[in-house]
Amino acid sequence: MFASVTHRSELLAELHESLFIARFGTTQPSGQTVANVAMVGPNRIRTGPFGSQLLKSELTDSGPAVLGIDSTTDHQFNSNFTRHISQSKFETLRRFQVHPGDVLITIMGTLGRTAIVPDDIPDAINTKHMVAITPDRNKILPEFLQDWLRFHPASSDHLGRSKRGAIMGGLNMGLIKSTPLAVPPLARQQEYASQLSQLKQERMLAATTRAKLEAAVASLSHRAFRGAL
Repeated sequence: MFASVTHRSELLAELHESLFIARFGTTQPSGQTVANVAMVGPNRIRTGPFGSQLLKSELTDSGPAVLGIDSTTDHQFNSNFTRHISQSKFETLRRFQVHPGDVLITIMGTLGRTAIVPDDIPDAINTKHMVAITPDRNKILPEFLQDWLRFHPASSDHLGRSKRGAIMGGLNMGLIKSTPLAVPPLARQQEYASQLSQLKQERMLAATTRAKLEAAVASLSHRAFRGAL
């Protein structure tokens, strides 16, 4: 039973990529705008504070969050915040603030890992270890942009070639901006986002089923150990 649930979860994960490639990976639909990631706007792509702008000694146990590489887990946003700054420090770093719907991509450490910032994000900034992109939702949906960076051959080839050529593993904002980007009509992106929402629900159901099975087996094992069966 565990194997079948795990297999279903794996199939759903594979379906995500297959769905994107089928819709956007190989075709050039009419009405598509072809450019690069920089087209989202000069003030919509940014990395975090460098050097003396944010010192380690200025991190606190509470307050606005500081998002780092660990804020992206398996291309999902991780809201288990471990770093914070004071509200007064946040006010000086507001230009680095992340917003709901921002697409994050790591440029150090786990290169190219992505996440979409959720709607309920508290005040937060990103670090220099990632780039935050604020898409114009009248043109580009976060779900489409994230998966373009993850799955599209033009994007993966561009970023992969950059990573392989680096002396030390790392990307930078210039490389992210120059990533090829072909934007299909918004209606097609909306259809895709709707399908992703359904797929996400299926994955959550599979994860819940697995968790329930694991809890049941743990309970049975405990009872058997105590001789209660």
